[in-house]
Amino acid sequence: MRDVDKAGRDPNYWITMGYSLHNEGKPVQAKKYYKRALELDPKNIVARISLGNILSETGNFDNAINQYIDAIDVDPNIPEIWINLGAALTAIGDLQEAKKCYNKATQLDPNNPIVWHNKGLLLRHLGQYRDAVSCYEKSLKLSPHEVKVWYDKAFAHMNLSEYKAADLCYDEILKMDPTHADATGDKGVVQASLGHFHDAIPFFDEALKIDPRNIRLLMNKARALEELGDFEKAKKCYDEVDKMSSI
Repeated sequence: MRDVDKAGRDPNYWITMGYSLHNEGKPVQAKKYYKRALELDPKNIVARISLGNILSETGNFDNAINQYIDAIDVDPNIPEIWINLGAALTAIGDLQEAKKCYNKATQLDPNNPIVWHNKGLLLRHLGQYRDAVSCYEKSLKLSPHEVKVWYDKAFAHMNLSEYKAADLCYDEILKMDPTHADATGDKGVVQASLGHFHDAIPFFDEALKIDPRNIRLLMNKARALEELGDFEKAKKCYDEVDKMSSI
């Protein structure tokens, strides 16, 4: 009985219980355990971050931000807190403050590829595609096999009208994942952007073999067919889009 009472007074006991419930997909129950840990030890960084993460995951970003700020007050030198705070601030649209968080995170841990990727995504939201590319490149230098980062880098290049650079990114993705429908289709978008509509069609067809219900691919194929004057085939694509949209 004494051991049980002693465990109940140990914040780590409640944190461990919270972790277990969180991993089981029970965030509401896990949140209660993290709060209990913080009642016993308000300066417990692990409990504070864990509670913030659950709040963020469940869309309660304002309260998550408060938890991360409280954690920073205890120890401002933990990169994870700044990353998570930046993500929560981005979610509520406070992009300038989020940028400050990612800047701080990169100062604390410049070798963390996740920090650079997240900062790149934020800069994309701000329309700063050139700076976003720089962040993606730093992330890929540290972790070169991240398909998502290559795809985001390609997106930035496309917005900068750097079609050759984007195409090279899609090639890297397809080396790692030959069935990546969006990368295959976007190689078609590259060709269409260069005015090579005939060359774009095979990429759209190949992508649609992988993902036949991808509306974006069908729309891109239809536009390319229209540019080629093949309005009958373009109409078939649009008809397929209408069918899928009505389901």
